[in-house]
Amino acid sequence: MGRRMRARALIAMWIFSFLGNCQSMFLGNCHSMFPQRSCKSVAIRPTTIVANRFINQLKVRGGSDEESDEPALEELEDEATSVMSTVNSITKRFVIVLGKATIAAVYGCCRAVKAAFQGDEDVEEEEEEPPSFMAKAVRTVKRMWTAAWNPPNSSEEFTADLASTFKKKSKTKESVEGVSISDFGSYLEDAYSVSVDRGEEPTTVMGGTIGDALRKARSKARLLVVFIPSTRGGRGKKKTPDHNAIESLLSPEVAEVAEKNARKKVDSGSYVIWGAKASSPEAITAIKRLKAKQSSSSKGDKRPVLAVAYPAQVLDSHGIPKLVPRLLAQHHCSPPPSPELMAAWLNALRKRHAKQYASMHHELKEAQLFKERTEGYKSSVASDIQRKELEQKEEEERIAIEEAEKERIEMIENRRIEIRESLPEEPSEDAVDSMTIALRFPDGRAGQRRFTPDTPMSVVFSWVDSGFEMEREKVVLSTMNGQKSFTWEEVDGISLGDSGLGRMTGLRVTMKKVETEEEPSEQPFLNKAASTRK
Repeated sequence: MGRRMRARALIAMWIFSFLGNCQSMFLGNCHSMFPQRSCKSVAIRPTTIVANRFINQLKVRGGSDEESDEPALEELEDEATSVMSTVNSITKRFVIVLGKATIAAVYGCCRAVKAAFQGDEDVEEEEEEPPSFMAKAVRTVKRMWTAAWNPPNSSEEFTADLASTFKKKSKTKESVEGVSISDFGSYLEDAYSVSVDRGEEPTTVMGGTIGDALRKARSKARLLVVFIPSTRGGRGKKKTPDHNAIESLLSPEVAEVAEKNARKKVDSGSYVIWGAKASSPEAITAIKRLKAKQSSSSKGDKRPVLAVAYPAQVLDSHGIPKLVPRLLAQHHCSPPPSPELMAAWLNALRKRHAKQYASMHHELKEAQLFKERTEGYKSSVASDIQRKELEQKEEEERIAIEEAEKERIEMIENRRIEIRESLPEEPSEDAVDSMTIALRFPDGRAGQRRFTPDTPMSVVFSWVDSGFEMEREKVVLSTMNGQKSFTWEEVDGISLGDSGLGRMTGLRVTMKKVETEEEPSEQPFLNKAASTRK
């Protein structure tokens, strides 16, 4: 009975472990795919609870002999733990292999889809007659099968291929036989085998989306010419109405009308020409937004779409401006107009819709004025900020200079107090060897003092500084006849007896001349004088 219980328990643990792993992975995938919803509310009974209850039931059914059942139950629990770890590892490997196989299948499908689209766009140039539908289908299936079972060499190549598959392919710039094609008109010319002399300065035919064309037309204050061929181009095909329409659209006559001024004294041109591939998403969107009609002949052959639209600007429900194409005219293209007729048709539309041109030109003028006002306001604000910064800098410099001058004056006052206390005593009047120095100032002041012959000349300068409040470093002492003069820098180590002054000498006190950093140049005055003589 114990062996049967053990076998049942092991089998049950295998089953419950596998179901538990599947349950946890299912809940994890649900949470990753639907993060806005809580996957905890899924009504799945946890397998761990079921397993625990099953073990408890085995314990209850084990009998009344506790001594003999406890070791068996412990062994059972150990074996159950090892079984669960083994099942977990096997389940993880199984899920990893399954995930890799799923990803490889998805990648193969993507490569097959890419091969199908590429095959649809290829043109067989070697065959004189187009292949049948069955031959095309067989080739497409073959390409898809080969691409699906031939993975790229690396994941980077696959990423590049996948991005190029779902990226909108633009034919506005291609290279055919070494010739660089930079606009949609060149693509039309090559794809439909149209030979047109477009002149020296041909008008560029835009590609891309209808929204981009509307924005460009509105920014240039022009109407929009929309051209959509009825069939895809290809070499070896017979001449269709698309060929005649393309020849007229790319002609110099139409280019001249497109670049002609819509109004007098306004250099802005008249039309922006835009085109799209036949049956492409851009073409379908443009026809829906324009509400244009794609007519057909009595035989059921479709004709190209040739229309003129006004890029009207309206406000949406949120008050945000947007551009809406308003169909002004559509040519029936039965047959397609010649270059002269298309130019005359566009010229008549230009004259008829002068009101729309005037509205767009007025808007452009207002936008230009607003831009100028905005730039002027910004420059004014910048100049005000610069002026305030300059004033603040000058104020800071002025305050710094005042503080420095204040400190210098305070230092000079303290120095003068020290000089007064350190001046030597004046000799008596009856002293035989005394020298009398008399001072004469420019403001009329005068001073006189006696010194001994061995007194340094610097003491005389200190006496002038402390007694008459004139800085000794800026003072020049000169005799009355001007033959001798002394400065603070020159009297270092010279006494009154060695200076050559008499027993009674009068000295004139003057200030040093302040030397300017740059002397004014005489060249401007010479040039002015020369021009005056002429």
